[in-house]
Amino acid sequence: MMVLPNYSPDFQRISVDAMTAALSSTGVRLVVVLSSCGADKAAGAGPVVGLHHFEQQINTLDAVVPRLRAGCFMENLLSQVETIRRAGVIAAPFDPDVAMPFIATTEIGRAAAYSPLTPDLRIGHSRAAGRM
Repeated sequence: MMVLPNYSPDFQRISVDAMTAALSSTGVRLVVVLSSCGADKAAGAGPVVGLHHFEQQINTLDAVVPRLRAGCFMENLLSQVETIRRAGVIAAPFDPDVAMPFIATTEIGRAAAYSPLTPDLRIGHSRAAGRM
């Protein structure tokens, strides 16, 4: 289960409420959730701010709900290959002093397969930065 970034007002909240209501009525016992860094923040997390509500709502399900808090998708850098090759930088609207964890989507899939065994995985985060 995953939620798209919040590009319009209330989009994530409406989607999350509909998904959790549907799952509550089905009796599903395992729901693997793709969340993100910033889901612990109720505000100020940009387009992922709705993931806080998402995680709060999935906590109400009568099911095992492993959460995968992935970093940025490595594949999103593909459009910047030429800029990286020429200038040696990633052009993004982020503070250059903030470490940005990246992970390949295939690794997220592998983690999802193992997630029922380890319910709260933080994938694609730097251990050196004190995160897992």
